[in-house]
Amino acid sequence: LLAYAILATYVVPLLAYSAWQIWSRRGQAFTAPVGELPDPRPALADAIGAHPPQAKTRN
Repeated sequence: LLAYAILATYVVPLLAYSAWQIWSRRGQAFTAPVGELPDPRPALADAIGAHPPQAKTRN
Protein backbone atom coordinates (compact mmCIF):
# COMPACT_ATOMS: atom_id res chain seq x y z
CA LEU A 1 0.00 0.00 0.00
CA LEU A 2 2.90 2.34 0.71
CA ALA A 3 4.29 1.69 -2.72
CA TYR A 4 0.99 2.70 -4.29
CA ALA A 5 0.93 5.87 -2.20
CA ILE A 6 4.45 6.76 -3.30
CA LEU A 7 3.58 5.94 -6.88
CA ALA A 8 0.46 8.10 -6.80
CA THR A 9 2.21 10.98 -5.05
CA TYR A 10 5.46 11.23 -6.97
CA VAL A 11 5.53 9.20 -10.17
CA VAL A 12 2.16 10.18 -11.64
CA PRO A 13 2.54 13.98 -11.21
CA LEU A 14 6.12 13.78 -12.50
CA LEU A 15 5.00 11.95 -15.62
CA ALA A 16 2.13 14.37 -16.13
CA TYR A 17 4.44 17.37 -15.68
CA SER A 18 7.04 16.02 -18.10
CA ALA A 19 4.36 15.19 -20.66
CA TRP A 20 2.93 18.70 -20.27
CA GLN A 21 6.39 20.23 -20.79
CA ILE A 22 6.97 18.15 -23.92
CA TRP A 23 3.50 19.06 -25.23
CA SER A 24 3.94 22.77 -24.58
CA ARG A 25 7.40 22.78 -26.18
CA ARG A 26 6.01 20.93 -29.17
CA GLY A 27 3.35 23.59 -29.64
CA GLN A 28 5.94 26.32 -29.21
CA ALA A 29 8.06 24.82 -31.97
CA PHE A 30 5.35 25.41 -34.59
CA THR A 31 4.64 29.01 -33.62
CA ALA A 32 8.17 30.32 -33.00
CA PRO A 33 10.36 31.52 -35.87
CA VAL A 34 13.21 29.25 -36.84
CA GLY A 35 15.91 31.67 -35.73
CA GLU A 36 14.45 32.07 -32.24
CA LEU A 37 13.94 28.36 -31.73
CA PRO A 38 16.32 26.86 -29.16
CA ASP A 39 18.20 23.68 -29.98
CA PRO A 40 16.31 20.84 -28.22
CA ARG A 41 19.09 18.27 -28.56
CA PRO A 42 21.07 19.10 -25.36
CA ALA A 43 17.88 19.22 -23.30
CA LEU A 44 16.66 15.93 -24.77
CA ALA A 45 20.00 14.24 -24.22
CA ASP A 46 20.09 15.57 -20.67
CA ALA A 47 16.54 14.38 -20.04
CA ILE A 48 17.16 10.81 -21.18
CA GLY A 49 20.77 10.72 -20.00
CA ALA A 50 22.07 9.71 -23.40
CA HIS A 51 24.91 12.20 -23.66
CA PRO A 52 28.36 10.69 -23.23
CA PRO A 53 30.35 11.68 -20.16
CA GLN A 54 32.64 14.64 -20.62
CA ALA A 55 36.30 13.79 -21.10
CA LYS A 56 38.11 15.09 -18.04
CA THR A 57 41.71 16.16 -18.36
CA ARG A 58 44.07 14.54 -15.89
CA ASN A 59 47.28 16.11 -14.65
